Amino acid sequence: MSPPAAPDAASALETLRQAYRTALSELANPQDEAARLDAAYHAVAVADDAGFLEAAAAGVSLGLFLRLAAMEEADRRWPFDSAGRGIAARGEHRNLIFQLPRVTNDADRRELLDQYRAWGRRAQAKAALKPVRRAPRGPRSRPRIGLMSSDMRIHVVGAFVDPLIDHAPTLDADFFCYSAFPGPADAFQQHVAGHVTAFRHLPGGGARDMARAIASDSLDVLIEIGGSTNDNRLEALAYRPAPVQISWLGYPHSAGLGAIDHIVLDPHLAPTEPDLLIETPLLMPRTWVAMSRGYFRDDVPLAPGLPQDRRGFITFGTAGSPYKYSAATLAAWGKVLAAVPGSRFLCVRPEAGSPIFRCNLADHFARQGVSANRLEYAAVRGAHLPYYEQIDISLDTFPLTGGMTTCDALWAGVPVVTLAGKAFYERLSHSLLTNAGLADLSTATVEAFVARAVELAADRPRRLQWRTEGRARIMAGPLGDQRQFAEDFFRLVTGVL
Repeated sequence: MSPPAAPDAASALETLRQAYRTALSELANPQDEAARLDAAYHAVAVADDAGFLEAAAAGVSLGLFLRLAAMEEADRRWPFDSAGRGIAARGEHRNLIFQLPRVTNDADRRELLDQYRAWGRRAQAKAALKPVRRAPRGPRSRPRIGLMSSDMRIHVVGAFVDPLIDHAPTLDADFFCYSAFPGPADAFQQHVAGHVTAFRHLPGGGARDMARAIASDSLDVLIEIGGSTNDNRLEALAYRPAPVQISWLGYPHSAGLGAIDHIVLDPHLAPTEPDLLIETPLLMPRTWVAMSRGYFRDDVPLAPGLPQDRRGFITFGTAGSPYKYSAATLAAWGKVLAAVPGSRFLCVRPEAGSPIFRCNLADHFARQGVSANRLEYAAVRGAHLPYYEQIDISLDTFPLTGGMTTCDALWAGVPVVTLAGKAFYERLSHSLLTNAGLADLSTATVEAFVARAVELAADRPRRLQWRTEGRARIMAGPLGDQRQFAEDFFRLVTGVL
């Protein structure tokens, strides 16, 4: 009996192409996340080495490799400049986020701005082909303020939007909300709808449909708070459906659209060099966010004592997304562990279940003399909060620092050490720590970052004090003063009208 004929080269190549496309498409499947990440990693590597990785998949592939802590391999396959320019040219704003943790110097910061501007020019050129017309303003006694985001639901964005929504009825304005989220209204969306003048739920439509709906309401100012998260319609602002357009909260960088006039920051968050923003900044007097009591609740208990007391050693850790890791971040974390004998590091992320991720992480720590048996993993998604009971000190990522993860850690009684850089996205944790009364845990150099983490590990009384008093200190400060925040925000955004 004759053996079956070997497939020809073209058939074999097509089989490989299909395998890699299938692997990438399966990344959206919520089941067996770590296994799918590893399968996609191998498929992309084969496709790229064989020369048939499609340009449209480059941005997703970059994000995949960063999530698996393969940042050095990502740099080789997708160099910072060419990758970002290609992502912008294809209109993939969502994938530009993967460029932020790759910034290493001033030239990169400015190259990144150019990449966002290129995306913005493309979006505005498309919008110019089919403009929308704003409804006449007409006489009115109160300003009309729009809030656009598809995350005004049970979502991390809601934890910071809620203070505005709760106080909207007391502010002298009419508030209109816009969402394209395709799912049914959840409890938080219903809460929002009950506190504002109108809630426009527009699932299924595109950016121009969103722009037309906004334009028909004759707003005075539109505040975009979703960035390029799922189901948002950032490109709607390219049609300029409102005379004044402002960015806030949803994205840690200038969006790239020249049609966005301003961006809301605070004095601690604002870049140290003004030309690192595209928009004109509007500075809140104290903080750019307040922490909602609906999300950050007192009834979430804290176990007595410190994790160190229960575990017998200091545990550093993070719940931050691995796409934010940089080689410099991992080197700094390794130096911290090397300087604190017997300490461990706990990574709380779904990627932690991936053998590729674990191997890459262990390799980076090994370069600083830290063995793999000092690394611990919790492969969970959306269930990270209980693991703060095992973490003594949270180590931040940089240059792209934490936001919600920093708030979560502080609320859980876990201090955070960060490194603040020049740009907006490098100063998120700096702002939060400063407004929480922990400004000294924000450092300016890698050496200071390592030294501060080591000092904090030796300062058990301070860590115990934060664990017992931290929540009260947060609520007594700018981050907890929701009414003052809402009033400051309203005054700020109406001051440009």
